[in-house]
Amino acid sequence: MVKTEGLKDLYERDFYRWVYENLELIKRGEYSLVDWENLMEEVEYMAKKYEEELKRRLGVYMEHRYKLENLRAFAGGERAGAGWKKSLLNQLVEISRILEDNPSLKNKLPELLQPAWKYALKRLKAWLIKNHLEPENYHLPKACPYSYEEVLKDIAKF
Repeated sequence: MVKTEGLKDLYERDFYRWVYENLELIKRGEYSLVDWENLMEEVEYMAKKYEEELKRRLGVYMEHRYKLENLRAFAGGERAGAGWKKSLLNQLVEISRILEDNPSLKNKLPELLQPAWKYALKRLKAWLIKNHLEPENYHLPKACPYSYEEVLKDIAKF
């Protein structure tokens, strides 16, 4: 067992062991010896990780939805977009799973839409550039074009 002073150092040197050392201290009720400062940071990081995953998946969903609705002509017309449809559905399934496993994240959806759209915009611009198109010519909306209600309705299908 590592002494209290060594836990902070252990956090930097061997994270895995640090986790188990703190876990043992908590199990034994030796709360005063726990590295609370770093433990609280890690707990907060875990919560943010789920939020980030949700935001990223919302961004990919919005990117592919926007492409299907507005940029299909540049990808081959009506028959194009099968990959976008598949990805859009995959994102909705995963978003639904995340919200099912973490129901309180649903409350974060309204505030995540705009940051997710910013991520989608970056991906849309990269796609346009990759396809030798100038993003400035496509007047991509700065504000998220999808409402909370629309997104929830799509998620609810799964």
